[in-house]
Amino acid sequence: MAQPWQHSAHALRDRQRYKLRPAVYIIGRYERDIITPSIDVIIKVADALEVSIDFLVGKTNLELDSQTLKRIEEISILPADRKNYILSIIDMAIRDFKTQNAYSA
Repeated sequence: MAQPWQHSAHALRDRQRYKLRPAVYIIGRYERDIITPSIDVIIKVADALEVSIDFLVGKTNLELDSQTLKRIEEISILPADRKNYILSIIDMAIRDFKTQNAYSA
């Protein structure tokens, strides 16, 4: 049975393989379930592809780029009142976008 992270292995070959500099045969061995990558390798692959580990291993379909992740991290360390203010603005923007799409359809 295929491992959850395998769907991203093809993205590795297509996108930023040169950042990792692994031997191609090792990636093939991961894909064929001959060996399983260590957590260190998974972290390096996720960093090279600029995706979260959850996305890489198939726990989410949400692909967040590093800039978006940085913004979320910055929001998370704000004082509670500031964080709630920013999140309420985001909620309003999403609500308005959904409403606009509903009426334009």
